Amino acid sequence: MKKIFALVLSVVMMLTISSSVFAHSSDQGKGRGMELSEALVKSKNAMVDWKNLTDAEKESVRDFAREGAPLLQEYSRSLMSEKDLQNKLAALPEDQALAVMINLIQVDFVEGTEPTASLTSVTTYSAEKYYKGTNALGGELFRLTHKITWRSDGDWIVSPAPSREITPSTSMIGWSYEGTTTDDQRGGVDYNFYESNVIGHFKLNVVYDVQNVYPRIFLKGRASGVYDYIISW
Repeated sequence: MKKIFALVLSVVMMLTISSSVFAHSSDQGKGRGMELSEALVKSKNAMVDWKNLTDAEKESVRDFAREGAPLLQEYSRSLMSEKDLQNKLAALPEDQALAVMINLIQVDFVEGTEPTASLTSVTTYSAEKYYKGTNALGGELFRLTHKITWRSDGDWIVSPAPSREITPSTSMIGWSYEGTTTDDQRGGVDYNFYESNVIGHFKLNVVYDVQNVYPRIFLKGRASGVYDYIISW
């Protein structure tokens, strides 16, 4: 077990990160893509580092990630455990293990509406937004969906009390949902608004925590039937 731990550790993480990896380099092709992928896997804030890459650098990472995508799909279809994933990575050559790992790293997100604030009866409204974590190839890693429902007479929120739903899901092996770190609600019946503020916690664990993400979705429904929202990370 110690041997497996040490090997996977050397492939997917380091205790320190060199900022020079993101500096200008004359390296091209696979070598550059592998170099940048390794830095993203090690990074404490991969999303920020990804945004700082040039379009050409991002494409080199995507080219490298495509080499590991078929293996990751195979692992995901088999529904293997976290321990099995660790053992699979430990058995791979370092470049192949890294090509798999970069596909597990969140570097961007997509926000969406499903649906927008909608009239479902004379006085009942709902609003629903989601945060979708994505990898370098745009593949979905996880999703947090937040929905609120409220009733209004046009001036005030009325009974029954407003409600909210939080729906987390993971789409990729290695990722898990750890619950909410914030779950606040304000307003409601006899107010002219109802708001719900949710921060979820998703974690990528391979041997130990590789990446932790805390998406926030804030929804505020008004007696007029319109809503406001904030999505951040």
